[in-house]
Amino acid sequence: MSNDYSTFFNAAQQEQWRGNYGEALQYYRMAIQQEPNRAMYYWEMVVTLIHLGMGKEARAAQEKAAQLDPEYRKELDKIRAKVDKPNN
Repeated sequence: MSNDYSTFFNAAQQEQWRGNYGEALQYYRMAIQQEPNRAMYYWEMVVTLIHLGMGKEARAAQEKAAQLDPEYRKELDKIRAKVDKPNN
């Protein structure tokens, strides 16, 4: 039997794939509430937050994932380097 948090995370992913971003966000938040130190949950929630127009929250979720897991810090730094790169 799976843990509640993985059930919530799986439900969030399914709702996100269906385009039900409001429902996906609720499930991500439930998963995070159950296991707040799982960086992947914050990282994956970013896509949903962006689709909901919640850029500030998306940035905070990226930062939280990076804080919890150094591998996400590397990914975030790569993304920022691409976004901040001037167009020549």
